[in-house]
Amino acid sequence: MSAPVKVQIFGQTYAVRGELDEAYVQKLAAYVDEKMRAIADATATVDTQKLAVLAALAIADELHSTQKERGDQEELLREQAERRLPRFVDGLRHQCFLFLWSHLRWLGKPSIDIRARSHLRPIALRFSQDFQEASAY
Repeated sequence: MSAPVKVQIFGQTYAVRGELDEAYVQKLAAYVDEKMRAIADATATVDTQKLAVLAALAIADELHSTQKERGDQEELLREQAERRLPRFVDGLRHQCFLFLWSHLRWLGKPSIDIRARSHLRPIALRFSQDFQEASAY
């Protein structure tokens, strides 16, 4: 454990021990102090414990809202990726097929029947149109 960090929150000094960086702890304490002062100004509450609870609720609300927003953004990104990935994979397969076909043609073996290989049959079916287009050249 590191040496305690002294922080000021709403006029009180606290010694905080932990593994966090001192500057970060000071920043957190300043944020809590700011929340407590804003609530005190808005509600005219003088009870420090009530202010601390209200500040904790306000900070928890901010955290919850941020987490929900982040979850919504992650879900949107996931949906976009799921929509775009099949097109990307199809384009990549198409490019691979054309690359392989052109190299087989360059080797003088353009008539290799890829469709005869059972493990390649799904690829061959998917790209039968590409194969016909490539054969036209």
